[in-house]
Amino acid sequence: MRSLGKLGIVAGLFVLFAVSVWALSSWRAGAEKSEAVVVVVDPPNVGGDVIPLRGRASLFSGPAREVKEGDTAVDDAEEVNLETAEEPRFELNADSDDGSTFFVYAWMEMSNYDIYCDSIALPRIRSVKDGDTQRWVNAETGEPLETVHVALRKKCHDPQTS
Repeated sequence: MRSLGKLGIVAGLFVLFAVSVWALSSWRAGAEKSEAVVVVVDPPNVGGDVIPLRGRASLFSGPAREVKEGDTAVDDAEEVNLETAEEPRFELNADSDDGSTFFVYAWMEMSNYDIYCDSIALPRIRSVKDGDTQRWVNAETGEPLETVHVALRKKCHDPQTS
């Protein structure tokens, strides 16, 4: 009977610990991420037999800048195989805790192993509540952001793939 009581106490402590961890993680997670911007990456026109192989777009907080190793994106789209994808299109998410100034960083690797990339500043945006959902709008106009096209034209070294 005594060991049953100890087992009950241990089980109770475990349940209390699990509930505390869940509550803390929910509190720490902050607002739920919602679609901030849709990005279409236009591959460079290299010519010859060179074709795009793979690409990705990422959303970063702050003013547009060169992305360096160790920079953390607000959202990274999954890398796409451009030999089979119809269009390099990415939906990038953010939450209100991420700020209101963002930029998109896009890169593409070509079949000759050259990498092209660019950072594009977004207009200031803000998160608004629309019923039960959050959505992002242009801070000045209140309109949803249009699809952002990133035209890759310059070769670079991508620190995210090194």
